[in-house]
Amino acid sequence: MKGLFWLLAGFVTGAAVAGLVTIFLVPRSGEATRDLIKERIEYVVEQGQQAAEARQRQLGYEFEALKQPRRA
Repeated sequence: MKGLFWLLAGFVTGAAVAGLVTIFLVPRSGEATRDLIKERIEYVVEQGQQAAEARQRQLGYEFEALKQPRRA
């Protein structure tokens, strides 16, 4: 599980760095760059919220399953 965490952390970090480099090296106006950054941040926040909600639902299902009496 630790290995998966570090793999995902590395992937996210690499994607963030690549995104920032791309944003700042592509020629466009300051306003267009700010709009692009805002859109991408909103997208990432939305994806994070959806992932958190999905994980919360999954944990809720697992918790409910554990509360059920075990059958011998």
